[in-house]
Amino acid sequence: MSSSALSTKSHKDIAIVLRTQPLGEADRIIILLTRERGIVHAVAKGIRRSSSKFGARLEPFMLIDVSLVAGKNLETVSQVQTRRAYTSSIMGDYSAYLTGLALVEITEQLSVYDAETYTESFNLLAGALSAIARNVHQPIDVLNSFISRMMRLSGWDIQVYQCSVCGRQEDINYFSASSSGICTSCASMVGEKQLAFSDDVKSYIDDVSSGRWEQVDSQIQQSIKLRSLELLTRYLQWHVEKPIRSIEVALKDFHAS
Repeated sequence: MSSSALSTKSHKDIAIVLRTQPLGEADRIIILLTRERGIVHAVAKGIRRSSSKFGARLEPFMLIDVSLVAGKNLETVSQVQTRRAYTSSIMGDYSAYLTGLALVEITEQLSVYDAETYTESFNLLAGALSAIARNVHQPIDVLNSFISRMMRLSGWDIQVYQCSVCGRQEDINYFSASSSGICTSCASMVGEKQLAFSDDVKSYIDDVSSGRWEQVDSQIQQSIKLRSLELLTRYLQWHVEKPIRSIEVALKDFHAS
């Protein structure tokens, strides 16, 4: 193939490594969230050899500049440069690591193939990984914020102070896995188990989803954060129609800590 033909099939982008999986004896498939094209599956050839030129730059949670060459089924990584090395910091803290796994799984479940959301999804994940890697915010707060914002980006905004069924702005005392906040009157009409939705939980979810970090960081009641994560997880799993196992593991760790 001529150099001009190769250049027309190559693409440069900024990406976050979501996860990897072995391919053959020496290669790996790298699942990337790119800023311009969303999720991309690519092959890193020879990366499992000690002589690989890519080294640790294609490990999960890394923020990279990457050059990709299009292929029939998978793209091929041709060049990689590190922008932010989050892997060691995140993997060095168990709660941060579990949160990172949850962030990645949520991203894969909610990343729709819609060009309008690529950059926003990328920025949300990059910001969340940076926060837990640098210990700027507590992992549980980052996870709650990420779920609520990604759900909004996916078109499933979480209603906190308005009934998601009738639009009423009073007596939002229950939470529905299918609809989020609902009023007392509508709770009896929704054909599923309703969960208590306290004022403290509503306020906290509103703060993390709006990025009011001064309020979030001053929140000292872990029980409110845990309850919020349980409700947000139910809402997320109802819409993606499958369990998010990494969140379930993170929840157990948060409960134990």
